[in-house]
Amino acid sequence: MLCGIVIGNGTCLEWKGNSHGQTFQSVKDFCQNNDLRNVFTHERFNAIARFWQPQRVATVNTLKHKTKKHMKTTKLILTALPLILCGLFASGCAEVMAIKQPRPFTPTTLVTGAKRVDIIGELGQPISSEEHTNSLTDAYKYVDGGRKNSGGSKTVRVVLYTGGDLFTCWLDQIVWMPTEKFGFAGTDHAVTVDFTKADDGFWHAAKIEDKPLKGNSSQKEAF
Repeated sequence: MLCGIVIGNGTCLEWKGNSHGQTFQSVKDFCQNNDLRNVFTHERFNAIARFWQPQRVATVNTLKHKTKKHMKTTKLILTALPLILCGLFASGCAEVMAIKQPRPFTPTTLVTGAKRVDIIGELGQPISSEEHTNSLTDAYKYVDGGRKNSGGSKTVRVVLYTGGDLFTCWLDQIVWMPTEKFGFAGTDHAVTVDFTKADDGFWHAAKIEDKPLKGNSSQKEAF
């Protein structure tokens, strides 16, 4: 008596037994084979075929469903990640704070004899201006970020903060944000310039007082 198992792929049925295999193109061919007629009846083989096919279809459908679900999850993550990063940058994380820190600035026109128009061109309009007899006093203000806020320094800090974000899931911001706020803020300067009118008709700087103010500057560069 032959013993074996039935293997199928939907169209071709194969009987494996007695160390050899036979292939059948249909259930009818299988049942009409003389060697196997006494092993399975037509009804029993149909029952096996009916049982196997739904199981195969269900397995394929399950795999397709899992694949689609995985693709949807991956797509959701790839879509949400840029939005999360943009939100963090927009909310003022350490990277943005570093980029917006004032750059190093040392006025070149604050020298005796400089024209008032040149000083205004560099520092902007004076905060206040008081004219006297044959003299004029202007008050200006500017912010110096210092060497700590040079382009190279900012770049290094942004790279460092970003690396920390990836390894700590942004928990490092608890350290970096206060560091940027208090450790890398610029310095406010108050400037007073006394001008006298020269023979050319322009106001020229006669006395200059440039005084750094205590505390951290609140001024930031545009992002």
